Amino acid sequence: GSSGSSGPKAPVTGYVRFLNERREQIRTRHPDLPFPEITKMLGAEWSKLQPAEKQRYLDEAEKEKQQYLKELWAYQQSEAYKVCTESGPSSG
Repeated sequence: GSSGSSGPKAPVTGYVRFLNERREQIRTRHPDLPFPEITKMLGAEWSKLQPAEKQRYLDEAEKEKQQYLKELWAYQQSEAYKVCTESGPSSG
């Protein structure tokens, strides 16, 4: 089940990281809660979060972003290289 080489996966924001992490816990506690409700709950939770707690997610997200950009650059280099070697003599 490989999904082709679509490059590195785009990073998520600190908020989304928080959602992903907490959603599991909510699901366990409230299995019958609909998805939008969970998101609403977590949205409220996020806005009440301590700055330090919030910052932890934002830091992680930032780290992931830097890593992504690095990988993306490497990916683009290899793609560009592939294109150059594959297409033979091009006009322009």
